[in-house]
Amino acid sequence: AEKGERFDIIFSDPPYRERISVRILQEVSGSGILAVKAVVVTRFRKDEQIPDAVAGLSSIVQKSYGDSRVIFWAVRQAERKG
Repeated sequence: AEKGERFDIIFSDPPYRERISVRILQEVSGSGILAVKAVVVTRFRKDEQIPDAVAGLSSIVQKSYGDSRVIFWAVRQAERKG
């Protein structure tokens, strides 16, 4: 992303066997690329243990489909900046 560019929505669908989804959420959250009301959508293995909050992001919706779980994340209120 160009310096200062922010995004409203980010999709993440890493390979299951890598189990790097939480690390990706941490990187995205800390990168400064999220808009104030951004949503991050991530797909995980259904059996993967994922916390409700990760690096300034809170889980707002979770849906399961087969062996997958899709989680929608929002920037936590306290973390939101201009």
